[in-house]
Amino acid sequence: MPQRVYTYLYYPTVNIYYDTTRKLYFFTDGEDWQENTKLPSDFLLNKNEAVTVRLKSDKPFLADVSRRYSADTTW
Repeated sequence: MPQRVYTYLYYPTVNIYYDTTRKLYFFTDGEDWQENTKLPSDFLLNKNEAVTVRLKSDKPFLADVSRRYSADTTW
């Protein structure tokens, strides 16, 4: 059975992921990763910097794309 691929918008300057299908944000609260349908009000996203990444994980922060992201990449 093929492994599911998840599509995220990744915002590298703030290290935030957005799952475009499940409509979930993944972000840190300092140390721990959180997921929610909304970002805290003090988080600002620059929509122009979004990079599309495709991952074989429902937990994008485990892939650590911060060092190697690029447009339309699958890990």
